[in-house]
Amino acid sequence: MIVNAPKLPGFLGKIFGYSWNVSELTPDNNFHIRHGQLIDAIGFRHAYLQKHPSEKATVVVVTTATDHRVTQAVVAYTVGPRLHLESSAMGDITPSDLTAADIDRPEMIRKYIKDVRETYLLAYDTRNEGPPPHLTPSGAFIADAEERGDPYALVNLRLGFLYRGSSDDMLISALYWLNDSEKVGLVPVARSKVSLDFSRAETRVRNGVETSILDAVVFDYDGVHYLYNDQLGTLALPLPQNPVTGMPCLAVRKGDVLESLYFMATYTKEHPKESAALVPALDGVHAAAVFTRAGKLWMLSPFLGRFEPPARYRFDQIDSLSQLHEALVEREMKKLAPGTPTRPETGLPEAMPGDSSIEQVRRAYLAFKDLGLPVKLVENQKMMPGLQVNYRGAEYSYFAAE
Repeated sequence: MIVNAPKLPGFLGKIFGYSWNVSELTPDNNFHIRHGQLIDAIGFRHAYLQKHPSEKATVVVVTTATDHRVTQAVVAYTVGPRLHLESSAMGDITPSDLTAADIDRPEMIRKYIKDVRETYLLAYDTRNEGPPPHLTPSGAFIADAEERGDPYALVNLRLGFLYRGSSDDMLISALYWLNDSEKVGLVPVARSKVSLDFSRAETRVRNGVETSILDAVVFDYDGVHYLYNDQLGTLALPLPQNPVTGMPCLAVRKGDVLESLYFMATYTKEHPKESAALVPALDGVHAAAVFTRAGKLWMLSPFLGRFEPPARYRFDQIDSLSQLHEALVEREMKKLAPGTPTRPETGLPEAMPGDSSIEQVRRAYLAFKDLGLPVKLVENQKMMPGLQVNYRGAEYSYFAAE
């Protein structure tokens, strides 16, 4: 996958040329961008595991309860029996009351770093003796700026290149960084105008409805869809879950076959005594899956959602089930008024806010790869991104919708 973009502007372009440089990420050397603590952590984790493949490392994220804004993103990583925590605010520390075994207990780590943040904020507010000596003194200033959403409060601090450059510098840098699979792994990422309700975002009125337009870098990481803007921070949007398996949906445009295959693979893995089969799309678009559950027959349709077919249908009547599904889809499509969503509310989502074709293809690719299924990224003659996945001896191809 290649993202074509202009040379990085401003100081970033002068220093790094055409790509974001994370090759020097070490516990003592991070390169930070405004509100980019999560992006910074993703790069650090990947670099550490590349250098130390026998160790473990994970990114622990803390968000606000109201708007799900990311306030902390810390890399927890092991060094033999010891656990280290690393972030722009904390620096690199070894908590005395946590061990390497706690890397599999993210809630314990999350509680610890939230306590550190509270200590920082208290130290900043009261101007007392400050945080404990094993924590970085600048952490109080960073935590306060993040808490107030005021990144410019840090411009004058002597913290390397922290928080400098224009908004465009930050967004282009984030896009380059997250798109460099050699540096951070394969991350579904795009830069988009996202319509959300932000008090400081640009507003536009369309058809009498006011919407907020946010310029953002959007990306998926560890089952969460994030929206990064250097002024407003990073928002976390959990991927919608499949109503049957509880697994995240692929959320791919015109990807009913992929969504159905992914459901079948995850469902039968969780319930090996049950059965699931693909219901082909007679119209070339709206595929589904039929499955058994406790002696009953069910259908999971990305367009319609989950429903129970009439009692006369059996699991092995795939042709009849395809005809039934097509008739139900046609009936529901007639009910959709012009300008409304392309699916009933019961259906599965076809996209996440701001994502692109490349991001969706990568999201599906990583999902199938995590299941251990043979899958590869491809392109068609029109240079549209796609993937091929092999399931139960059959190969399925998908290319991004134009």
